[in-house]
Amino acid sequence: MRLLRNILLVCAALVAFGLWSRQQRRVVAERAAWEAATSPNANGFVPMPAWDDPPAGKVWIVAALNCPRPAGLRADGLVSRLAEDGIAAVRVAQVSFKFDQMPTQAEKDRISKVMNGELPVVFVNGRAKNNPQASEIVAELRARGR
Repeated sequence: MRLLRNILLVCAALVAFGLWSRQQRRVVAERAAWEAATSPNANGFVPMPAWDDPPAGKVWIVAALNCPRPAGLRADGLVSRLAEDGIAAVRVAQVSFKFDQMPTQAEKDRISKVMNGELPVVFVNGRAKNNPQASEIVAELRARGR
């Protein structure tokens, strides 16, 4: 009787361990997928939530309009450089995001880091980066299928 009880305990422990290890693998896989989806890509752009009325296939450059400061001048330079390459860019002073659901703290931190970083902030097909070079924007457009 005691031997049977010990065998059942060992079997129960093995089943519990199997369930626990499967759950751990799932958690690790989900974390890796999330980090891959939210980390900067090769061009340094990170995913951002949808914003109001984004023009399809255009680059959004966010910086104060008619600003004589360096950030405004950089934004003007990006618009000119992209226009030379035949890339449509829209210069705006602000964006507002639409959230279908409340973002997680990690998403809030990512949005805050990008939006409070060095201007201009450039959006390309749902991804954004602070103060990128024109070459990085072009590379991002090519990587994302324009």
